[in-house]
Order: sequence, then structure tokens, then C-alpha cells
Amino acid sequence: MHIMLTLIAVASLMVSFIATIVAVSTGNPKPYWLAVGSLYIFSMLAGFSYGQLTIAFVLILFLLAIGSSIKPIKNGLQFAAWFGAGILVSFFAVSYVDDRWLFFPMTLIS
Repeated sequence: MHIMLTLIAVASLMVSFIATIVAVSTGNPKPYWLAVGSLYIFSMLAGFSYGQLTIAFVLILFLLAIGSSIKPIKNGLQFAAWFGAGILVSFFAVSYVDDRWLFFPMTLIS
């Protein structure tokens, strides 16, 4: 059972890396959403060791996905604005929000 969960975690991390590279290079919002979902699964499976660190990247990608879905990100200034907002939200979420609420959607499944 542990090996299967490890394989799922590693696969979701690899999918997240590839989707992030594709999303940043193309500007298409769908790879951003794929990266958010797969990195969130990795964060949940990584638990308290890496989960707290990677949830910050999930929130940054989440805001980039929202920004790309609302209006395509066409230049570096727009990307920097959404990226900066993601850093700000992730800082406050990781610092002040309990892990129970950050991982709440995944607790509904189990």
C-alpha cells in the first residue's frame, strides 16, 4: 500500500512539473489547472513533511490559473502581478490557516 501511494505521489509531482512548464510556455489555462490539481494531490500525500511547503506552490499556481482563465496573461507584468498575488496569498495561508482547512477538500474523499 505504501509503495502505491508513493508512486501516485511521484507521478502527480511529475505531472505537475510538466504541466507547469507547458502552462508557462503556452499561456493556456488548462495546464495550470492540471498542475494545481496534481500538486495538491502530491501535497496531500506528502502530508506534514513536504505538504506544508508545497501547498504554497499550489496556491501560487491556483492564482496563476485564475488569472489565465479570466484574461490570458500576455506579458511579464501581468504574470508578475498574478505571481506576486499568489505569493502573498500563500504566505498568509501557510502562516495563519490551519492544515485542516488547507487540505479540507481532500478530507471529504477519505
